[in-house]
Amino acid sequence: MIARDRMSPTVRAVPPDLSVWSALSMMRQEEIRHLLVIDSERLVGGISNRDYRRVLERARPDGSVHGLADLRVSEIMTPPGQLVTARPHTPILEVARLIVTRKVGCIPVLDAQDRPVGILTQKDVMAALVELITSRQRQGQPAAIGKSVRRRPGGGRRVLVVDDEPQFREVLVEYLEGKGFEALGIGDGAEALRQLPEFRPQLVLLDISMPGLHGVETLRRLKALAPETPVVMVSSGEDLETARQTLAMGAADYVSKPVDYPYLDSILETHLLMDDDTAK
Repeated sequence: MIARDRMSPTVRAVPPDLSVWSALSMMRQEEIRHLLVIDSERLVGGISNRDYRRVLERARPDGSVHGLADLRVSEIMTPPGQLVTARPHTPILEVARLIVTRKVGCIPVLDAQDRPVGILTQKDVMAALVELITSRQRQGQPAAIGKSVRRRPGGGRRVLVVDDEPQFREVLVEYLEGKGFEALGIGDGAEALRQLPEFRPQLVLLDISMPGLHGVETLRRLKALAPETPVVMVSSGEDLETARQTLAMGAADYVSKPVDYPYLDSILETHLLMDDDTAK
């Protein structure tokens, strides 16, 4: 069951007729990733930081943003029928499964009258799962909660980093190793495919723009060889539209350069703690 104090206090509610510029300025200034769009106390949509990136792509080269003064939140929000929601009595494990399988960054929590009472982010859910696992371990119970949170036997959490920029690749590998992951850096897609059977990564960070085998083609081949392995695309500014398109090809998510490390942490926690163990 979802505890009310577990729901993120960073949620903000905005009306559908609010200007997009005002909404996105709020997100940037208060470092909020998600906004709920409320009309007459009912949830009518949502906005995420990805919408923020998409709107900023309309900026002119000189940095000025045109057309946002007249653009309303209702014009860019995700409609309620496409939002994944939960109830206060929904088991936390079920919420975690929804976040992973539906590839969403947050889930609004609605009461019986469909009024939002809070929001659960990936970090909220993962923190709850870790707390639950720790509690069970202290009580002498099995740490695993069903199949979904068991790690694969015989190894640690392995992350394959595929990027042709040596400095970026080395920094990312060092960051991951500092977090306790076993990380392997590879400079091109063809070598990544060769290393896949031996290294058996539990998650792949894959650059989109690489010489030789392009990141999109590497993704296609990776998913053919290891369909259950989450692949997170790494994009530069000009690759954002391609990054979004890779989600339909099986990518689990994408991050932009320079990397938002807290967001990357949430992705790692989600996909590595919620390992379905289908590869054993």
